Amino acid sequence: IENGGHWLDTMEKSTIVKIHPRSFSKEDLIINLDFFGKPRLQAGDLVQICIQDDESKSLYLQVKDLPLEIQPKGGTITLGTTAAQVLGISGMTNAIVRKVNIEDVTIGLTELRIKNQYIGQSDMWRLTNSLMDACVYVGKTIEFAGIRVQVDKLWRHGENVSSGAVAADSRVVFRSASAQMFVFIQVCAEITDFDSHGDQYFDKAMNGFMIDLFKKLKESECNHLATIVLFSRTYYYKAKHTDDFPTNMRGSVLKDCKGRFYEDFYNVIGEIHTESETEWARMIIKTKKSFMQHLSKANCCQEDSSVPVGTISKSFQGNFLEVINLTLNALSTNQVDLNLTMTGQSIIIVTPGVGVFEVDRKLYALTNSRVSDLCVGVDVICLTEQPFHAIPLLMFQTKSTTSSVNEDFTTPDWMNYSFYNPQSVWSRGQFEPRIKLSDHLINKFLHNQAPPTPLITTPQSLYIRSGRRGSKASITDQRLLQRTDYDEYDEQIFRRRILVQHSISGVQRDLHRHKSDEELRIDFVSLNNLLCL
Repeated sequence: IENGGHWLDTMEKSTIVKIHPRSFSKEDLIINLDFFGKPRLQAGDLVQICIQDDESKSLYLQVKDLPLEIQPKGGTITLGTTAAQVLGISGMTNAIVRKVNIEDVTIGLTELRIKNQYIGQSDMWRLTNSLMDACVYVGKTIEFAGIRVQVDKLWRHGENVSSGAVAADSRVVFRSASAQMFVFIQVCAEITDFDSHGDQYFDKAMNGFMIDLFKKLKESECNHLATIVLFSRTYYYKAKHTDDFPTNMRGSVLKDCKGRFYEDFYNVIGEIHTESETEWARMIIKTKKSFMQHLSKANCCQEDSSVPVGTISKSFQGNFLEVINLTLNALSTNQVDLNLTMTGQSIIIVTPGVGVFEVDRKLYALTNSRVSDLCVGVDVICLTEQPFHAIPLLMFQTKSTTSSVNEDFTTPDWMNYSFYNPQSVWSRGQFEPRIKLSDHLINKFLHNQAPPTPLITTPQSLYIRSGRRGSKASITDQRLLQRTDYDEYDEQIFRRRILVQHSISGVQRDLHRHKSDEELRIDFVSLNNLLCL
């Protein structure tokens, strides 16, 4: 056995790798069929190329019968620029070439990335068949019948690999980076509650989940067309008949199986391209403003005496299946005026609930069939902690109370559930309160003045009443957003608490001296003043 460009084994040889530009040839590998001598290489054989100094960097490529005028001479091989980048080489490099069997390098799962084009299911099937017994690597661009996809990820035996061969038993998955995405945010009674970390669920959805979602899509270089919608359900518990509603409302007010009148509301905020950071930043601000006005639009504020006062529903009473079918209605006619720059549809529902919903049995059967026929993905994001029972849990509404438990609920398999919990923000030792007190509020409190009393009326007129009578200060005032030195604040508070404790103990000692009634009254008045500070 010799070194330095001579034979190392029957099907293994060291050589020099060169790089050819795409203008010279679009092939990833150009090799002479007589590279190994006898037996000669055949078109369709697989070879492994390893860097001689670091054999951990390897690449599997397929041999093709190319014209003799472009085949390299002198026992060298040439690689395309993309394949050379996978190996991490930029010029002539010593490498080892060995022939391998396709059974040893078969890939179990291949992910192909689609962007800015429409590909139907028939095109996906033809493209998958064209990849049989072919070598692929991460970053490779595949062109077939006008279709252009890129290899994103490869798995073999449960491990992520950089290259391999696609066989008949390999699975090929298509991931769209330019899909039509619908983001629904449920407005319910729990949306204004606080979680265990002190964050309001709506702030957790907008400042937490939505920000992380768009950042993740930007890192993945996705260009989805996202439509953001607020949805809610309002119950009219005081209404007994449809005559209690105005004429223009009777067509939208429905009655459930328990005899309760309700009305569903959908507020379309707008649609944006997730690739633009400026667009989704403006859309989040617009969503926050629409949320402040949503309760009044949902008849949850007494503004019109002719309309019964509504009550916002709980999360499990919301219009969950209705909002899914509303999206399916738009996607069922997707072939009309088809957008040729997007592939795939996705529905994302953000809820402050735990994944339990009351649904109608007939509507669930219809939704189950439509989701399967249209191949639409449904993802539910819960902002609360994960419960101990099985989820998702859809409970069927029924008038009878004698039905068995097995017939009253179901867990759909076409729905993906996730619980949003950003550990990086609220990790132990890094907690930072979201509500900042301004300096003038703390100064008033420290100088024995009554702090401002928050007065929350309708969402449109949210303001804080200042110390002066009749004056109002906007909650968006920059002075309320200034940072406060909480160490100094705590020191002042605990110092005052120590003074109060000393005063209490002094009064208790005086009580044992049998003071007069007038002296005791004066002491208790002083103690009460200290406790009110």
